[in-house]
Amino acid sequence: DFVTARLTEMFEAVAELEAVCARLSALKMTSAERYRLEELHHHCGGLVRRGDAELYHGANVDFHAAIRVGCHNAALEDAMATLRRRFAPLSRIQFRGEGRLADSYAEHDEVVRAIMRGNADLAFQTMRRHVSGVQRAFEEYTAGAARGGPVQVA
Repeated sequence: DFVTARLTEMFEAVAELEAVCARLSALKMTSAERYRLEELHHHCGGLVRRGDAELYHGANVDFHAAIRVGCHNAALEDAMATLRRRFAPLSRIQFRGEGRLADSYAEHDEVVRAIMRGNADLAFQTMRRHVSGVQRAFEEYTAGAARGGPVQVA
């Protein structure tokens, strides 16, 4: 249907553009920006341990913003700002799924490690995989909600 096709297109666009931002960040981030990214990542870890999905969502927004800023490409930042505004409600829903906080944090860890090492190709791959995980979590959550049963997302 039309809505499903549009959502799929949006997830695809976000995955690809976020991945490009991660690749460029691996190449262009300053030391201060890398330090800030690590700080944000560690903060997210504390929120995962507390199971605080609401605060994690906000920290997740900051984490992704740090990567977009770190790519030092204004055109990409502008494009992502528009997509992220449209994507925000979908991003929040994913954290309602069981285990998604920990999965998101683990995916972030792979992205952070690739950026810190300056491994642009790995940063691209891990970020694209991360956003694909967001899409899967969203689809699983909404499918469970549509069935009216308990929603369990692994």
